[in-house]
Amino acid sequence: MDYPSKVLAKAVEEISGLPGIGKKSALRLALHLLKQPESQGLLLGESLKKLVTDIKYCKICHNFSDFEICEICE
Repeated sequence: MDYPSKVLAKAVEEISGLPGIGKKSALRLALHLLKQPESQGLLLGESLKKLVTDIKYCKICHNFSDFEICEICE
């Protein structure tokens, strides 16, 4: 599918890489984001960035945590 923008095409490509999201759904999501206030898209982007950079695995139980050892194991 040809997109009117390389940036939109890249966004669709990345979104469609998520499980259960095809190209059509990815395009709908990208277009929805474009219709939202810029701040909404930036908040989503920041949340995703923090998700991949700040989440750790607990050294004891290997569950997701904000810390090296989760609150349960602590």
